[in-house]
Amino acid sequence: PATIAAQQGPQIFQIFGLAALKWSPVIVAALGAITVAVGAFSRAQREIASNREFNAAMQANVNSLNYNKEQLTALRKEARDMGMSWKDAGDSIKTAMASNVPQERLKEFLQAAQDAADLGKDTVPDAMKKFTEAFSSSSDGILKLNESYNFLNPVQQRYVRDLIESGRTEQARIYALEKLTETLRKAAKEGLDPVTQSTRSLSQAWDDMLVSIGKSA
Repeated sequence: PATIAAQQGPQIFQIFGLAALKWSPVIVAALGAITVAVGAFSRAQREIASNREFNAAMQANVNSLNYNKEQLTALRKEARDMGMSWKDAGDSIKTAMASNVPQERLKEFLQAAQDAADLGKDTVPDAMKKFTEAFSSSSDGILKLNESYNFLNPVQQRYVRDLIESGRTEQARIYALEKLTETLRKAAKEGLDPVTQSTRSLSQAWDDMLVSIGKSA
């Protein structure tokens, strides 16, 4: 039954579209039951594979010594709760690692990327790439990002530039990241309508069920 559901589910959603969302609590419950029945072992295997994936990324980057693969996998699971697919969460974390984003800031970047996606500004991977590149570059990178995301007002822009010009680049990054995440979080909360919430619940349940029957999502 799980295999049949995995094969036919996408066609069902495609046929009925948004009309099917009113049944989302029932669908999510049904998928959850399948996941609980079949999925514990598969989820454990997925986490082991994730640890290996992050370990390979760490070995490929000599500056990745401060990352912990188990903690990165735990963060990947948190990103799923934000609304990301397992794949997008892993790819986004590896993108941040490639830019040497400190592990303690990864959650902020992940939430910002998901919020950007919820607002229709970018996909999660594209948003993460733009954010990590901007915050690992000079002040121009942050200010150019601001042209697209408008998270700094003119006074704040001058403050960021002054910090960098006075040699306090890290302080400037921390301040700008705080403003970016605050702006996106507020906008995403205000714009997250019931349809988006239902669609997200369905996507997460579907992702879990596919993992339970041995498919990647």
